[in-house]
Amino acid sequence: MLQTVVAPTVTTGDIDMKALFGLELSLHCAPKRDFGATGPPNSDNKPTLKKCLEDGIVTNARLRAQSPWKLYFPDEVVVVAQFKEIVGRRCIAPQKAALLAGDKFKADVAVVCKDAVVDDNLGDHVDAQHKKTSGKQKFMGMRSGAGFPKAALEEVILKPEDVLEVLGL
Repeated sequence: MLQTVVAPTVTTGDIDMKALFGLELSLHCAPKRDFGATGPPNSDNKPTLKKCLEDGIVTNARLRAQSPWKLYFPDEVVVVAQFKEIVGRRCIAPQKAALLAGDKFKADVAVVCKDAVVDDNLGDHVDAQHKKTSGKQKFMGMRSGAGFPKAALEEVILKPEDVLEVLGL
């Protein structure tokens, strides 16, 4: 059941490219008072995300220790994860496929890039080691979906310590 919701096509091998959605994530860290009804904070003071998270843990602990009976603190530091849809389907073909046109890898390009625009910058966030083809491992390319998944949230509010934990910092 979980597989059909989270990865309905790729893990089963039945690839329906129209079932792939694409989201862009932005993380914003600041005190609650700096945020409006939606979107990023209104503050010009923008430390790095890591610094804001680390300082936020200390600030939040101090605020709760000073007034443990309170439930709302305007100066409490929060992280807002904002999701936006990716417009248009994009793909990046396996490196060997691009170099060896007409080779067996051409089929990979056809599967990965069907009804999508080739975008060589799509995989910039993935390091080169994960895009290598060697031994039994074969980089099959990358594809981004398009559109906002049904019932997906536009924003999620997180605690700084939770973000740091997930990042392993």
